[in-house]
Amino acid sequence: MSGPRPAQVQSEFENDFETPGLSLHICVLRHRFSLHKALSFSPGSAIDISELGSQLSRDLHVSRNELKEARNLNGWDLHS
Repeated sequence: MSGPRPAQVQSEFENDFETPGLSLHICVLRHRFSLHKALSFSPGSAIDISELGSQLSRDLHVSRNELKEARNLNGWDLHS
């Protein structure tokens, strides 16, 4: 059997992994827009729920079938 042993493969690609995180995508079909935000987490640390809540907040105004105003996106990417 040829090829690297599992320990060699793991160490070979160890630096290729990004910081653990979460990529959120929200698509609002009726109002024809989507939001995206990437959240990073420190490896081995607990997630602070209040901090997560503040990271997820945004201030949008929608009316009928359209997005009227994006007052505060709080780091979210808006695509319309």
